[in-house]
Amino acid sequence: MTTTTLGFAKIIQTLQRSKRGYVKGSYEDYLHGILIRQRDEVFSFIARTAVNKLNLFEPRYLKDLAYTYALLEYVPKQLDDGSTLFNHIAEKSIPKLEKFNPQELANTVWAFEKIKVPHPTLYEKVGDYIVTRQQLNDFIPQNLANIVWSYAKAGVSHPKLFTKVADHIVSLEHLNNFKPQELSNIVWSYVKAEVSHPKLFTKVADHIVSLEHLNNFKPQELSNIVLM
Repeated sequence: MTTTTLGFAKIIQTLQRSKRGYVKGSYEDYLHGILIRQRDEVFSFIARTAVNKLNLFEPRYLKDLAYTYALLEYVPKQLDDGSTLFNHIAEKSIPKLEKFNPQELANTVWAFEKIKVPHPTLYEKVGDYIVTRQQLNDFIPQNLANIVWSYAKAGVSHPKLFTKVADHIVSLEHLNNFKPQELSNIVWSYVKAEVSHPKLFTKVADHIVSLEHLNNFKPQELSNIVLM
């Protein structure tokens, strides 16, 4: 179910990016008619169907389902009981957080922020779980950046989480594996969340100073970084 739904979402993105017209009767025209003109009906049906099966979903499928709707920036209408698909995804995810890998944790909170569905308990529990981990060595730079960015963008305060992530980054031998956008998003997130961590800012600044040039940085990324 999640693989098919994600496939639909990616097809929709491809069709929406295409600037050329579609030949009537072509497969593009057919897919456009089914997946774009009837998008709400299709994805509302999937949401209603998925809710009754979420207890069978492994963490990666719960993440994929939330991620798919976030890609579409589409929130299904409330279900008959007044709840939403995302309410159910959060409720099923929280008891399983220890089984989520770093990417699944990062993508889940990113999806909830992207879709603008507030769920303070989910954010609190994800943050608490990450804080209790002995180390964050299995979190790649993108995971770290997406997590703090999601919390900052959603306006969710979790100082211990931000300290945990910052301390981990500071402990790294170098930041060569961090892309400019990831560095930018991390710095912006700490400023936005009003969490001061001088050692983190110094680590990022020293890394940038050590570079031969800044050609890989976009103007907006540099602007976000100097905010620190």
